[in-house]
Amino acid sequence: MIPIRTVLCPVDFSPATARQVDVAADLCRAFGARLVLHHNMASMGTVASVGWMWNADHPLLSPDQIEQRLNEQLARVSNGLEAEGRITRGPSARTVLAEIEAVGADLVVLSTYGKASDEHASVTEQVLANARRSVLALHDEEVEHHTPHFAAGAGPRQVVLAPTDLTHEARQAVETAFELARRLPVDLHLLHLLSDGSRRRGGFEALASRARKALLTLVPEDLAPRVQCTSRTAIRRRVSSVPPRPPRPTTSSWASTRARPSAAG
Repeated sequence: MIPIRTVLCPVDFSPATARQVDVAADLCRAFGARLVLHHNMASMGTVASVGWMWNADHPLLSPDQIEQRLNEQLARVSNGLEAEGRITRGPSARTVLAEIEAVGADLVVLSTYGKASDEHASVTEQVLANARRSVLALHDEEVEHHTPHFAAGAGPRQVVLAPTDLTHEARQAVETAFELARRLPVDLHLLHLLSDGSRRRGGFEALASRARKALLTLVPEDLAPRVQCTSRTAIRRRVSSVPPRPPRPTTSSWASTRARPSAAG
C-alpha cells in the first residue's frame, strides 16, 4: 500500500488551472492529504509545451499578482483541506523536481497541452521521466472533454491509464494506481509499450504475450475485475534527461490552512 499524504499541483493560471486544481483537491479529500499549489516564475521559450510552464498568450505576472492568484485558487478549494501555496523561480523542469522533494510529495498532478518538438521534450515528459514520485497527467479539455471527478458519488467510474515499463523503478507508480482504484470510483488500464522495432524484427506476438502475462501478475486479486492489461507498439521518442540533483530554486511559501489562506511572509 502506497500512502498519499501530500499532493503537489504545479499551476500556470491558464484556463486549464481550475480543472487541474479541482482534481488535485478531490484526491486530497479522498486520501486526507495535504495540497500544495506551486507556481514557477521561469520564462521559457515556445518549445516548453506544457500549460503550467509557459504559453505565448500567457501574461507575465508580478509576484503580488501570482500570490493573489494562488490565494484565490486555495480559497476556492481549501474548505476542509490542509493547503498551502509555493512560488519558485528557476528552470521549470528542474524546479518542479526540486519541489517534489522539498514538500515530500507522494503524487504530482499536472495538466498538459501543446506539442513538443522532436528536439525538445515537454516539461511534463521530463518530469515523468525523472520524477521519483507518481505523476498523474491530465489531458487538456481540447483532448479530453470530460472533467475527471474523484469525489465520492461523482457518477460513472473514471478511467485511469497507468503505463509501465515493468521495471522495479516503475513499480511505485503502479502501486499508486492500485491505491487510487481501491479508494476511488476508477477503472484502471495497465499499459506496456513495445518498441516499433520489435514488430519489424519478428516475434512480436510472443513478446506481447509475455508482457501481458507480466502485467497480469502485478494485479492484486481484489482489483482483478477492474483492471485491464494491454501491450502495444509505439515509436519511442527520446526524452531529455534532467540531472538527478537539480539546483535549489528560490522559493517562497505561506502557511498551511484549513479555511481561508493567509500570507505568512
